[in-house]
Amino acid sequence: MLVSFPKEQVASGIKGDVLFFCQYDSKKDKRVDIAVNANGEQLIPFSMLTPGKYTMKISWNVLGKDFYKESPITIK
Repeated sequence: MLVSFPKEQVASGIKGDVLFFCQYDSKKDKRVDIAVNANGEQLIPFSMLTPGKYTMKISWNVLGKDFYKESPITIK
């Protein structure tokens, strides 16, 4: 899965994490620190997740300003 951030935020430094939240089984939850490349992208392998429904919750901070986005995903 490719997670992309605005390039203008990359130059300022992005800090945060991506949480894969499984509503039905907290043992499936996974958290990944944000570590983007020069293009503001981070590749997260699906293999780290077991099949199921998740809410991907991305929380990050740039220059003291907080951002948040969430999206439902299904891993088969």
